[in-house]
Amino acid sequence: MRAILPCLLLAVACGEDVDPGEVGEAPRPGSPAPGLLDERPAMEVEKPGGLRVEVLEEGAGRAVRAGDRVTVQYVARLAEAEEPFGRSGGIPFTFALRKGGVIRGLSLGLEGLRVGTRCVLHIPSELGYGAEGLAGAGVPPDADLVYEVEILDTGRKR
Repeated sequence: MRAILPCLLLAVACGEDVDPGEVGEAPRPGSPAPGLLDERPAMEVEKPGGLRVEVLEEGAGRAVRAGDRVTVQYVARLAEAEEPFGRSGGIPFTFALRKGGVIRGLSLGLEGLRVGTRCVLHIPSELGYGAEGLAGAGVPPDADLVYEVEILDTGRKR
């Protein structure tokens, strides 16, 4: 409703007739923030632990596997928020898949995807920061997360 109301008020103030269907649908609570999430997924995959992966564009590169050094661009936010709490900020982020150093949901979500893939990971709290949260980044305990990710490289040759 927040997105529609200002448009309707502006249209009424300008004296135009506006059909609310023309303005667009307001986001539902918990719905994705603008960005990659505006795209319709080409494929959705459910993984163990309630992890959901929306593949927006499947890459043609090598498949990512456990132990690979993976380089990504990402934006991370709370599932119930629009503002990110973390991002690579244009600087590629590299980590070893399934070797620690990142939340389990990120590693599990990317495993099996190909270099060049753009995806959205819907990560339940148990595969994120859990009951502790991450206070320094504004992640409360038991928060579900959404990561928008592009896989840039695996650090391996084809």
